[in-house]
Amino acid sequence: MGYTDSQDNLVSIEAQTEHSLTTGKSETRIFVKMYVDAVRSGLIADMGEDEMFGTYIDQRDEFLRDWESEEYSPTGSLVFKEEDVEVN
Repeated sequence: MGYTDSQDNLVSIEAQTEHSLTTGKSETRIFVKMYVDAVRSGLIADMGEDEMFGTYIDQRDEFLRDWESEEYSPTGSLVFKEEDVEVN
């Protein structure tokens, strides 16, 4: 699939900084958001079949069945090293 050619917003990243009123410390959190169009485009299904992160490797029909029945529950996660993330 040509995800880079898509005009739809498939994935976005949000950064939030929280400031503790009791300790005065700040913590920044990064959220990766996937939109409904990511499902329609097949991106999430393709990620589910990914050999490194996927939970539905070579099981696209099972993924689609679980997605439609709202039984989909990913077991993988994306982990980023701090030096790989830049917050502006």
